[in-house]
Amino acid sequence: MFHQQCTEGPTETEIHLRLYSPTTGGPPGVTLGQFFDAHFARGRKQASLRQYRTAINHLTTHCGRDPALSEIDNESIADCMRGQVDAGASPATANKTLRHLRAICHEAKRKKLIPEVPDQKPLREPKRIPRGWKIDQLSRLITSAKQVPGEICGITAWRWWFALILVLYDTGLRISAAMHLEWQHLDEKEEAIFVS
Repeated sequence: MFHQQCTEGPTETEIHLRLYSPTTGGPPGVTLGQFFDAHFARGRKQASLRQYRTAINHLTTHCGRDPALSEIDNESIADCMRGQVDAGASPATANKTLRHLRAICHEAKRKKLIPEVPDQKPLREPKRIPRGWKIDQLSRLITSAKQVPGEICGITAWRWWFALILVLYDTGLRISAAMHLEWQHLDEKEEAIFVS
């Protein structure tokens, strides 16, 4: 009768987590997913939650089940990351999984449910080399730009596109930086653009 009237209070998982000693590394039955749902997910944005759940899913898939908190170690995380890369993910994606899993483990340690946080090192990420336009690509872009009808901000559209393409090519600016240029960045005397 009392149980039916009382709808507030700790969940079954929360009660379970409170009953075990922190020195044992958490009970074998408390999984990463259960801990995440009971303690870590509260107050986080949906986009963030999706990223954390993706990391949990990668480890769960690698282990073949939702691993217990006490089972998460450097070896299981490293194997999970290698599995991601072997399946075609980039090292940056595997490192993102590592960061999310470590954050959850830090919270589990703070709550004294695990004695240590795995200290698995991130994978080396290759530096991306920017690719520029080749002369024939630039020529095709300019030809296409000269055929654009209409106006953009009171300027003939083809002239606007033509100018933008040449600014990007001559300065090496990214499109986002070029789109934020203001008159104060232009030095007409020096015929230069200054970006800080």
